[in-house]
Amino acid sequence: MWELAAFCNCVECMKYNYWYIHCRNCESVYTLLVDQGAKAEEARSVLPNSLKTEIVMTANVRQWRKVLQLRTAIAAHPQMRQVAVPLLEIFKKEMPALFEDIKIDYETNNGYLIPWAQ
Repeated sequence: MWELAAFCNCVECMKYNYWYIHCRNCESVYTLLVDQGAKAEEARSVLPNSLKTEIVMTANVRQWRKVLQLRTAIAAHPQMRQVAVPLLEIFKKEMPALFEDIKIDYETNNGYLIPWAQ
Protein backbone atom coordinates (compact mmCIF):
# COMPACT_ATOMS: atom_id res chain seq x y z
CA MET A 1 0.00 0.00 0.00
CA TRP A 2 1.24 3.45 -0.83
CA GLU A 3 1.91 5.81 2.05
CA LEU A 4 2.69 9.47 2.54
CA ALA A 5 6.27 10.51 1.93
CA ALA A 6 7.28 11.24 5.52
CA PHE A 7 9.78 13.84 6.72
CA CYS A 8 10.50 15.28 3.29
CA ASN A 9 9.65 18.74 2.03
CA CYS A 10 10.96 18.43 -1.52
CA VAL A 11 8.58 19.50 -4.28
CA GLU A 12 8.12 15.98 -5.66
CA CYS A 13 7.25 14.54 -2.24
CA MET A 14 4.83 17.37 -1.55
CA LYS A 15 3.09 16.83 -4.91
CA TYR A 16 2.88 13.11 -4.19
CA ASN A 17 1.43 13.76 -0.72
CA TYR A 18 -1.25 16.10 -2.12
CA TRP A 19 -2.16 13.51 -4.75
CA TYR A 20 -2.26 10.70 -2.16
CA ILE A 21 -4.46 12.66 0.26
CA HIS A 22 -6.80 13.61 -2.58
CA CYS A 23 -7.12 9.96 -3.70
CA ARG A 24 -7.83 8.81 -0.14
CA ASN A 25 -10.51 11.49 0.25
CA CYS A 26 -12.11 10.49 -3.05
CA GLU A 27 -12.13 6.86 -1.96
CA SER A 28 -13.83 7.81 1.32
CA VAL A 29 -16.53 9.80 -0.49
CA TYR A 30 -17.05 6.94 -2.98
CA THR A 31 -17.46 4.44 -0.12
CA LEU A 32 -19.85 6.78 1.69
CA LEU A 33 -22.01 7.18 -1.42
CA VAL A 34 -22.18 3.40 -1.97
CA ASP A 35 -22.97 2.85 1.71
CA GLN A 36 -25.81 5.38 1.37
CA GLY A 37 -27.33 3.39 -1.49
CA ALA A 38 -25.78 4.93 -4.59
CA LYS A 39 -25.01 2.51 -7.40
CA ALA A 40 -21.30 1.95 -8.00
CA GLU A 41 -21.53 3.51 -11.47
CA GLU A 42 -23.11 6.63 -9.97
CA ALA A 43 -20.60 6.94 -7.13
CA ARG A 44 -17.68 6.40 -9.50
CA SER A 45 -17.98 9.99 -10.72
CA VAL A 46 -16.11 11.22 -7.63
CA LEU A 47 -13.06 9.03 -8.31
CA PRO A 48 -9.93 10.55 -9.93
CA ASN A 49 -9.04 9.90 -13.57
CA SER A 50 -5.80 8.21 -12.52
CA LEU A 51 -7.76 5.30 -11.08
CA LYS A 52 -6.96 1.83 -12.42
CA THR A 53 -9.85 0.25 -14.26
CA GLU A 54 -10.58 -3.03 -15.96
CA ILE A 55 -12.34 -3.50 -19.26
CA VAL A 56 -14.01 -6.54 -20.76
CA MET A 57 -14.72 -6.44 -24.46
CA THR A 58 -16.11 -8.88 -26.97
CA ALA A 59 -16.12 -8.28 -30.69
CA ASN A 60 -16.05 -10.13 -33.97
CA VAL A 61 -12.85 -10.24 -36.04
CA ARG A 62 -13.85 -7.27 -38.21
CA GLN A 63 -14.49 -5.14 -35.12
CA TRP A 64 -11.23 -6.22 -33.44
CA ARG A 65 -9.30 -5.35 -36.60
CA LYS A 66 -10.83 -1.86 -36.72
CA VAL A 67 -10.23 -1.21 -33.00
CA LEU A 68 -6.62 -2.39 -33.22
CA GLN A 69 -5.93 -0.38 -36.39
CA LEU A 70 -7.19 2.78 -34.69
CA ARG A 71 -5.72 2.21 -31.21
CA THR A 72 -2.22 1.11 -32.27
CA ALA A 73 -1.67 4.11 -34.56
CA ILE A 74 0.85 6.78 -33.53
CA ALA A 75 -2.03 9.27 -33.31
CA ALA A 76 -3.83 7.15 -30.68
CA HIS A 77 -3.66 8.13 -27.01
CA PRO A 78 -0.43 6.77 -25.48
CA GLN A 79 -2.21 4.93 -22.67
CA MET A 80 -4.57 3.30 -25.17
CA ARG A 81 -1.53 2.18 -27.16
CA GLN A 82 -0.14 0.59 -23.98
CA VAL A 83 -3.16 -1.70 -24.05
CA ALA A 84 -3.69 -2.12 -27.79
CA VAL A 85 -0.13 -2.85 -28.97
CA PRO A 86 0.47 -5.86 -26.69
CA LEU A 87 -3.04 -7.10 -27.51
CA LEU A 88 -2.32 -6.86 -31.24
CA GLU A 89 0.95 -8.72 -30.73
CA ILE A 90 -0.97 -11.54 -29.00
CA PHE A 91 -3.57 -11.61 -31.77
CA LYS A 92 -0.80 -11.75 -34.41
CA LYS A 93 0.80 -14.70 -32.62
CA GLU A 94 -2.47 -16.59 -32.06
CA MET A 95 -4.23 -15.72 -35.35
CA PRO A 96 -1.57 -14.58 -37.84
CA ALA A 97 -3.72 -15.00 -40.95
CA LEU A 98 -6.24 -12.52 -39.55
CA PHE A 99 -3.98 -9.87 -38.03
CA GLU A 100 -0.50 -10.05 -39.61
CA ASP A 101 -1.25 -7.23 -42.06
CA ILE A 102 -1.84 -4.65 -39.29
CA LYS A 103 1.41 -2.80 -38.79
CA ILE A 104 2.57 -1.37 -35.47
CA ASP A 105 4.30 2.00 -35.71
CA TYR A 106 7.16 2.00 -33.21
CA GLU A 107 9.16 5.01 -32.13
CA THR A 108 12.52 4.73 -30.45
CA ASN A 109 13.81 6.30 -27.28
CA ASN A 110 17.56 5.78 -26.77
CA GLY A 111 17.39 2.54 -28.70
CA TYR A 112 14.36 1.11 -26.87
CA LEU A 113 11.18 0.47 -28.82
CA ILE A 114 8.26 2.33 -27.28
CA PRO A 115 5.05 1.72 -29.24
CA TRP A 116 3.02 4.11 -27.08
CA ALA A 117 5.29 7.15 -27.39
CA GLN A 118 4.07 10.32 -29.01
